[in-house]
Amino acid sequence: MIRPTAALPDGFAMPRYGAPPDNPAIRAIAEDVAGATAYSLLAVAAHPEAALAQNTVEELFRDELLDAAPVTRKREMAQSAKALLGPGPDGRRLMFGRAGSRSPEEHLQHGGLDNFEDGLEPLDLDRRALGHGDTLNLRVAPSDIEVANNRLTMPAPRGATQDTLNELATRGADATGRQQGMLNLDALMARFDPAAGGTSPHSTDTLTADLGPLRHNAVRFKLVKIHCLDQTNGWLGGETLADKISWSSLCLGTKGEKVTSGIHDAGKFRDGDALTLTPARELAKFRADVGVFPWHGQIVFTIAERDAGGFATFMQKLYENIQEMVSKAVAKAVAEGLKKLLGQKLASIIGDIVAWALIKVLDYLVMVIKDDIFKPCLTGFWIESEQALRHASDVLDGFTSPVRFCDYRQFKGHYRVSLQAQLRGRID
Repeated sequence: MIRPTAALPDGFAMPRYGAPPDNPAIRAIAEDVAGATAYSLLAVAAHPEAALAQNTVEELFRDELLDAAPVTRKREMAQSAKALLGPGPDGRRLMFGRAGSRSPEEHLQHGGLDNFEDGLEPLDLDRRALGHGDTLNLRVAPSDIEVANNRLTMPAPRGATQDTLNELATRGADATGRQQGMLNLDALMARFDPAAGGTSPHSTDTLTADLGPLRHNAVRFKLVKIHCLDQTNGWLGGETLADKISWSSLCLGTKGEKVTSGIHDAGKFRDGDALTLTPARELAKFRADVGVFPWHGQIVFTIAERDAGGFATFMQKLYENIQEMVSKAVAKAVAEGLKKLLGQKLASIIGDIVAWALIKVLDYLVMVIKDDIFKPCLTGFWIESEQALRHASDVLDGFTSPVRFCDYRQFKGHYRVSLQAQLRGRID
């Protein structure tokens, strides 16, 4: 067993999600997807009798969560949803974006999320949507071009030396931008975007050197502890009854792999009680040396004060739905030439948008579901490059991350869940 490190190795991070993306164009995509998804699910909660298309996230939300609730709770959830959807068209558009242009009933009659864009104004995004003004926020570092797929690789640009490419990439940037390796988007598009008369950025010629397999390529997500710092007020308005807590997790790999835990009973909790898992319980494991960097994994961890029914199944469907919508929106926003240039980094960009959109949707749902389910915690695990992975694997001989705390403060209660990531062992 390897002990937790005091800090993550260089090139590794465990990001928290909550603040909207800094880039205004990326934020526009995230807000559009989150707004439409939340609007559709709230519309179903407000009008559960509406006809819904089969095998949709709306149908699963109704069948697994709404219909599983007692009649009184279902009525309360409908009232809460109608209150959130109450403002007129201007207020709805302010809260939910384009989807709010139609009334909730019209939105569902029109096909819900599957058809919400039909007949609405398109999302106004510049074709350079993933850039900051004229500069794409993508750093040119040795790790981007030197190590991939267990090989030391130096691409040979078509019709240009590496020095020429570097000069072209930073042309027009200020001194700070040149020092940090910021790419000039206009220059790159003119050089590499076929739509702009450019050519493919790289030929098939490369300089390579075999590095051999990694000693450790398995990233493992683990549950360490569930701690009750302050039990909830309970359904009778006091703390005479212990909280009965269940938990579930959805873990995601960089290539869209998904591992769900199902619903697990954590037991009954009063102030100060804790469930400590020794050894820590493995929630999922993913292969890190998949040729996609930055490697980007996520954990969505949910606790509930009572049996959450089909919430775990719904969470997976909700994530898949948001991921599909974001992927389509990004595909529209990014020019073909830039897709090739960004390549593997698109997975990380999409992952960040999905993470924020998922949290935003859950914010609305928790307002409706109320005391059944705490707002889920979403945390990530990020590996900058294969160089960073190789150093942690072969030089450090793997590691266990410091504990990442997820705090749940709702219903006048406070729970803290401890999670860890570990680089240990191999997946072949």
